[in-house]
Amino acid sequence: ARPDGNSYSLFLSDRWHFSPTAALQWGLRWDKQTYTQTRFKGQLSPRLSLLKELGMGLDLRLTWGRYHQSQPIQQLQVEDGLTEFFPAQRAVHWIAGVQYRSEADYRFRAEAFVKDYSRLKPRFENLFDALALIPELEPDRVRLDPESALAKGLELTVEYRGERAINWWMTWSWAQVSDTINGRKQWRSWDQRHAFQGGMAWQHGPWETGLALSVHSGWPTTGMQLGYDVEEDEYFPLPGVRNANRLGTFATLDFRVSRRFTTRNGEVSAFFEVTNASNRKNDCCVDYDTEEDEAGNVFLDRSVDHWLPLVPAIGVLWEF
Repeated sequence: ARPDGNSYSLFLSDRWHFSPTAALQWGLRWDKQTYTQTRFKGQLSPRLSLLKELGMGLDLRLTWGRYHQSQPIQQLQVEDGLTEFFPAQRAVHWIAGVQYRSEADYRFRAEAFVKDYSRLKPRFENLFDALALIPELEPDRVRLDPESALAKGLELTVEYRGERAINWWMTWSWAQVSDTINGRKQWRSWDQRHAFQGGMAWQHGPWETGLALSVHSGWPTTGMQLGYDVEEDEYFPLPGVRNANRLGTFATLDFRVSRRFTTRNGEVSAFFEVTNASNRKNDCCVDYDTEEDEAGNVFLDRSVDHWLPLVPAIGVLWEF
């Protein structure tokens, strides 16, 4: 529990304009961690990005890159019984995007991406309650050892960023994120098939007001069945296939207003914001309890907990 070691990084990048309408940006990153494990080697991460102006405000961008994420020395998971560090995780990204910029300050963007993950380290999750105060002490804590993972999706965005007092944006995305564990595909707990985000911001002098809407498909969750031990004559919980079920759709509307004050001793900003202004009940967690009816039959009672309700907040920021 007293790791000792060093971490080194080196990054090089350059941009090459090989024509008036095209540019190639490349990068090369090298990382190495020593810590207490001498078997770890360095990681080499090349990246390439091509930008091509097609004319009439239309741009094409193609990106490929290999990325590594090492385990920080302060994140040895002793709370889950781990006593060693794992090699850096690796991911390969492919991204293709098209953007159109109109003369009226509108932008339309479409992007498709694929992210292929390998050499993943184990992680721990709670099957039913992701908001437990001390998650490693809960009985639904499980260890996941994925051999690989895959994320893919499509994102469409339209926005206005101009000289008017009001700017706005809208984004819709379709995505899938899954792990391969013991040769079987399982949805990651933050997989959301459809997602929409939109908002608007108004600014006039020292005043700023913003409104944001976020909606996405329900996150995966695990079902539960009631098993019976004949020899012990007792019932026991029997989890179903991990993340085979779905929670309800998540939606939240947030609001914020702020004002800046300039003083001799710096600038002061005061704000008022409301999270989940519609006070919507969004599913977050599932509880299971064994109950008994009047006839003595034992059954499994399922209840759904929710995220935070309407939450107002005020604050003051002084910068000097």
